[in-house]
Amino acid sequence: MVSFQLRQNLLITAFIIVIIGFVWLLMLLLSYAFSLLGNQQQVPLVQSKTTFSEVAYIEKIDNFVLQEFDAKAQLSHFVKAKSYLNFKNSPALLIEPEVTLYDEKGLKDYVLNSKRAHYTDNGEIKFKGEVGIRSSNGLKHKINTEELLVGIKTHDLISKKPVTYLGENVKITSQGIHMYAKNDTIKLTGGVVGRYE
Repeated sequence: MVSFQLRQNLLITAFIIVIIGFVWLLMLLLSYAFSLLGNQQQVPLVQSKTTFSEVAYIEKIDNFVLQEFDAKAQLSHFVKAKSYLNFKNSPALLIEPEVTLYDEKGLKDYVLNSKRAHYTDNGEIKFKGEVGIRSSNGLKHKINTEELLVGIKTHDLISKKPVTYLGENVKITSQGIHMYAKNDTIKLTGGVVGRYE
């Protein structure tokens, strides 16, 4: 009888030890999982090195639209974007912008679009990445660059950064580009290499 009671006490003790060990293991696994979740990289803000926790926008406008007129009260350019994010100490960010530039007669010069652009305090627009361009003569261009500046007064498109230009049947790389709106010409600068496709 004593042997049976001793065996029962040992089984109960072993069962309690197993339960305590299981709970302890579960707590270790949960604390490890939570520490992993806390150490994960933060999601970048629109393909840049800036994260949401580092810089917060002070103003956000969805379905952003802007019309700007020249001194003669004629439409100079029309900007629309999926979102407009205004930051405290840096240029505003346009998400999926489309910019239409108009000439002195009110006719379309260029229509530019990209995944993102910056709208500076002086009214200039700086496109980043791949920029699609439709000119008034119907030609379509694609430019991939770190920065493509739209001259608001001249409507010229300028980049002094490395550029890959993709035309109708050509691929050209250069150290810079200047597209003149008045005569619809392109000037590529520095180390120009082209390939006809």
